[in-house]
Amino acid sequence: MSLINRTVRINKNTIYSIILSISMVFFSFNLVLAEEKLVADFNTHGVYVCNSGDWIRIYNGIDPEKLCAFNTRIAMDLGTAYGLFVYDSGSWSRVYRGANIEKITRFNSNLAIDFENFGIYTYDYNLDSWERIYGFSVPRDEMVNVGERLVIDFKDEGLYAYQGGTWTKFYKGLDAEKIVPFGDMLAVDFGTAFGLYLYDFNTDTWSRIHKGNAIERISEFDGKLAVDFGTDHGLFAYDYNADTWTRIYKGFPVEGIARYGSNLAIDLGSAYGLYEYNGNNLTRLSTLDADIMIGADSDFIPEISIIEPDGA
Repeated sequence: MSLINRTVRINKNTIYSIILSISMVFFSFNLVLAEEKLVADFNTHGVYVCNSGDWIRIYNGIDPEKLCAFNTRIAMDLGTAYGLFVYDSGSWSRVYRGANIEKITRFNSNLAIDFENFGIYTYDYNLDSWERIYGFSVPRDEMVNVGERLVIDFKDEGLYAYQGGTWTKFYKGLDAEKIVPFGDMLAVDFGTAFGLYLYDFNTDTWSRIHKGNAIERISEFDGKLAVDFGTDHGLFAYDYNADTWTRIYKGFPVEGIARYGSNLAIDLGSAYGLYEYNGNNLTRLSTLDADIMIGADSDFIPEISIIEPDGA
């Protein structure tokens, strides 16, 4: 089955209606220039940006289902009842409300959004325009951005990359349990029986970097791969250039990891809180654990510093 599909350009009004009222509170702030920051959803406490150890709240209301950083903005999915919002220049605006969003990721400077049976769209925030890039209902799993490519695991159909208006299949065979961007390469976990591989798009080559232990989660950070092998083995950093593994942490269960800047955020759950690994040391950022964590490439954060949630 071919995954190539005719591109369809549609007006935004055909896929969402503008709602004039909404039972949520959004915040607007003055802005200052900032480097990449950690953005965390602390559930009922709200969504915060961590700025040099200070937690700054940028949203408090309906619990987000998804967060995604793109360009200099943050996208937040509040579900079908409230829609998709974008945080830009200190304020939130709704850009879509309608069908359920299955997945969302950055795609170059835009958003890629999977509406499942309704297809996959890209959203250009600057132009406020939508473009359908895939329209079939073939089962699919993870969706990530690698370089200038959108990579999607179409399960039985294989791994595909979308670039320049064209879909290209670059692998079909074993089922991928996880796919994670790693620079201009793709890290693919094929499970304990087959191991963890890196695929180089430039050379069209695969290299296995690990086999044997089950992998709980993977994230890129500071030019390395962070790989969580669970409580029995711990969290490791893989240096591709040196082909070496270094253990970062072993102890309490890791519930989440996320890259921001050259650091790695490590969530150890409600009992132990949220930590930062800077390449040498672990430092606690909050006594709370985060439902969602992302590294935001935003150039701006609120100027006002709200040291919340309590205990952060």
